[in-house]
Amino acid sequence: MKVVVFNVEGIWFYKIKSGEKKHEYRLAKPYWERRLRDADVAEFRLGYPTNTDTDKIMGFEIAGITKMNGKNTDLAVDGEVFDIKLGKRLW
Repeated sequence: MKVVVFNVEGIWFYKIKSGEKKHEYRLAKPYWERRLRDADVAEFRLGYPTNTDTDKIMGFEIAGITKMNGKNTDLAVDGEVFDIKLGKRLW
């Protein structure tokens, strides 16, 4: 199982946690292409928590990864982004 870690700000962390946000978006750049290749799990961390801050870490199955224009996403960029669809919460 390959886990990709996303350190996110509080607003996004809590929207994901509540189920309001079901997609994560990242710029379609070689850096993210490498990190997302063969990834099974998306782990979200509130900022940069210590290993003992388990309430600030959660993991989700990756239900799919596609590319799309980022204009109508959280990133609001007119360019290609990865759309990472979140599945079931694992932890």
